[in-house]
Amino acid sequence: MRSYSKYLLIIIIQIASCKDFMEYPVGDNPPDILSPLDNFSSNKNKMTFKWEEVEEATKYRISIVSPSYNKIEDMICDTIIMNNHFELFINSGKYEWRIRAENESSVSTYEYRSFEIMRNSDLTDLFINILTPQKNDTVNYCNIDFQWMKIETAEYYLFEIFNKEGEKIINKELQNNTLQEDLCNYQGINTFRVKASNGSSETKFFQQSFFIDNIVPNTPELIYPENESVILETVEFRWSRSSIAGAREWDSLFLEKPDGKIETYFSNTFKKELNLPNGTYFWKVRAYDKAGNMGSYSSRFKLNIQTN
Repeated sequence: MRSYSKYLLIIIIQIASCKDFMEYPVGDNPPDILSPLDNFSSNKNKMTFKWEEVEEATKYRISIVSPSYNKIEDMICDTIIMNNHFELFINSGKYEWRIRAENESSVSTYEYRSFEIMRNSDLTDLFINILTPQKNDTVNYCNIDFQWMKIETAEYYLFEIFNKEGEKIINKELQNNTLQEDLCNYQGINTFRVKASNGSSETKFFQQSFFIDNIVPNTPELIYPENESVILETVEFRWSRSSIAGAREWDSLFLEKPDGKIETYFSNTFKKELNLPNGTYFWKVRAYDKAGNMGSYSSRFKLNIQTN
């Protein structure tokens, strides 16, 4: 009896385990759309799409076309969303959108809705979608491209840039929604903002910050093991390097093994402990930063591991 109970318990556990890893179909029914309602119209240029989550779904495919799927003139988007909402900046026009639930093994049917964005000459409640540079971007170049989504009823844009001290360094009135500025003299964090105007109304300012750092990190100096060292135990590689104020920095330890293959190890503590088999090794270190700058390689040291 005990043996029978034991095997029954094992079977139950196995079934439960299989259930944990089993992926069930999402079913034929599409997600229930919460907003926008069918045939919705708005005079704003930002739309929020929401729907009820579907059990067993791990993602949702949403696509938007203009003016309809029966007569597609423009594909606005066709993308996968991992949650149950999606925001989009969009110009005036008639649109149709659809959504379905998906997982790795099945998809539901699509649910369709239509909406219309009205042309609006009152800019007060309109949004400016900044395209570049991206929010809090860190770059290692100075010629910065600025671009934002064009507002149809705007006549011009007011564009400003502030340096890390908060001083206004650029102030322009633009007819276009794009420009390039040389900011090599303004390392560090900068903030730009832009608003649209047509003489009778204007948007609020929309702003983003970005970080410029085109200074390469300093070259590391190897400390231990010294060149031509013989190591009889686990080795802790150590080096030093003066940090430069700016983008976050880190180091990579490059270790050439006895078979000639090179392994790379990352560190932000100027050391790396490794348990290595016997043999002859070569090592060097190089520094990097978040902006994409790369420093020079350190010296290349040789060591022999003899742990037994």
